[in-house]
Amino acid sequence: GDGLPEGTGQVIPDIFPNGPDTPTEPMATFSYYRLVGTAFNIRASTTTFAYSSNGCVYQTGGTDTRFMAPLLIPQDSTIKYLRLYYNDTSTTADIIAWITRYQPGVTNEDLTSVTSTGSSGYGTTLSSEITHTVDLVNWAYTIIIGPGLSTVANSFCGARVAYFSPSASAAYLPLIKNP
Repeated sequence: GDGLPEGTGQVIPDIFPNGPDTPTEPMATFSYYRLVGTAFNIRASTTTFAYSSNGCVYQTGGTDTRFMAPLLIPQDSTIKYLRLYYNDTSTTADIIAWITRYQPGVTNEDLTSVTSTGSSGYGTTLSSEITHTVDLVNWAYTIIIGPGLSTVANSFCGARVAYFSPSASAAYLPLIKNP
């Protein structure tokens, strides 16, 4: 499913096998990492938020307008897309989501972002395609959502990251034989 209420009539593009998103590694499998809006944490203790419905939350106060959640996907996975799920009825601000990687205490880098569009309520939007290989040795990965306004009109319902898992053969230790 696309995470939208039944009867919304929106067509969401899918990733097709053997298309431009096919990994070069023959054993890689396409996977998703999905988080509902309630899984995101506030970035500052002064930020307040409330639950609206369907896993959606919105900011009610505070000066830090960012919510974060860890992106927990396997080492050497290839990240392809970020999808944002939202209930945006605001005519003055949109909701933004990012995938950001950090070298804790050193630096950070935004890998991709996506923005809610319009003010028609429940929706979903897909980022541009990226090709980023996950490096957990040097980086920590997060999904960040910025609601734009402290109002129920800017509720975020979650995010989904599409990625190729590394091949199963790479996940196991080599066979050890006794002499």
